[in-house]
Amino acid sequence: MIFQVFGAVLGAMGQMQQAEAQANAAKQRARQMKIDREVGKIQARQQQTARQEQYFDDLAANEAYFAFNRDVGGDMSVEAFLNREREPMRQDISRIGFQASMEASSRATAALVENERAKNSLVAGRLNAMTTLAYGIAQAQRTSGGGGGL
Repeated sequence: MIFQVFGAVLGAMGQMQQAEAQANAAKQRARQMKIDREVGKIQARQQQTARQEQYFDDLAANEAYFAFNRDVGGDMSVEAFLNREREPMRQDISRIGFQASMEASSRATAALVENERAKNSLVAGRLNAMTTLAYGIAQAQRTSGGGGGL
């Protein structure tokens, strides 16, 4: 009888350790998702900066070309061309920012889910441990002749 209770206690302890390990793993995944979210934001800022730099480099090259061949300040077609080149850059920067925002939101949600998974693992482990203990005690009582005590 004492071995049945002892076995139940060991089983319950094992279930609690397993639940804690699963919870810790889920928490670690959640932390990594938060880090990934921040890295994604930084990468998006870098892409936006690179796109702006590309635009300004292209703009300088175009202005130099037009300055060599035409009067930049007075030619409306040159001005229209330069203005038209600005819009794709703005759209690209906006798209990069929107995509980064969506990815950050997705990662934040996934991190929340992982944190909930950690909590649920602990609760499930505790319930399983309690069930194992109760079953072990019940088995011990049955084999001891159905008495009320241990």
